[in-house]
Amino acid sequence: MTEQELKRKANALRHEIEAKNRGLSELYAQLKTHHQDTRSLRRLRDSLNEDVKEHSKKLKEYKEKRDKLNKAVAELNMSKRQFIVEVRKLNRGIKDSKGMRDMLNKSVRSTEQLLEHVLEDKLNVLLEEDISLADEQRLYDVVLNLAQRLESARKASQVHKKIVEDFKNLKEVSSRIDSVGSQLSDLSVIADEYHKKVVETYDYIKKKNLEASEAHRKLTEKYKDADPIRAHIGAVKEEIKKIQDELAPISDALEDIRAQREEKRKLELTNGARERLKKSKRVSLDDLKIILEHGPLDAVDAPP
Repeated sequence: MTEQELKRKANALRHEIEAKNRGLSELYAQLKTHHQDTRSLRRLRDSLNEDVKEHSKKLKEYKEKRDKLNKAVAELNMSKRQFIVEVRKLNRGIKDSKGMRDMLNKSVRSTEQLLEHVLEDKLNVLLEEDISLADEQRLYDVVLNLAQRLESARKASQVHKKIVEDFKNLKEVSSRIDSVGSQLSDLSVIADEYHKKVVETYDYIKKKNLEASEAHRKLTEKYKDADPIRAHIGAVKEEIKKIQDELAPISDALEDIRAQREEKRKLELTNGARERLKKSKRVSLDDLKIILEHGPLDAVDAPP
């Protein structure tokens, strides 16, 4: 292969390498874009996962507080139901006691104090005064009737005291029911607020999990999309290496030709300088430099 053919072949190979290097630069630019996208997606995914982690902690706290409040509400409801049962029991007792008291009072038709006073007077007459047998019999019946009425009056008084005590207990229990009802209302509102937070936080976590999953999916796709580019880069590098391997012996051959030409040129210059020195016995500094670079000075007198 002539020198011109070698040069044309070398230039063609160099142009091919340059073209492939330009293509390689474009591939690296695409890969860089992919790397930027993957970094961005990875930051987004990690940020979303961290956000989910933080809100999961909040969700746990909200659930614990809500459950404690719901437990307290359930306990208060149980207490309220027990108080209501007690109120109903007291109401039935009061109603029954009122009926008994009214019945006793109806049979008494007087006050306990008045009956005691009249009974005492009648007993004094019966026990201390001298009366006829008929009057004594009649008075005995009166005393017996008064004693029975007094007993009924005393029972009515006891029943009335029980009614008053039951009313007092009823008022106290009703007050407790009102207090429990107020606590229930307050705790229920707070429990509802925490339940709302639980639902909102759960929905938020669900949404962010979906976003994180989507970011991870896109990230995975980006990794997969970059694989063909990396493979293409590897293939182009291999092609460049093959072209460089093909170019190397051609470059060496051209370098040998250039070296031979240079050696021939230097030899011609040296011979010319020697001829001028032989003819004139004088030599310029440039000719002397050429002669010294190519061989020793005593070679000038040697036969050509």
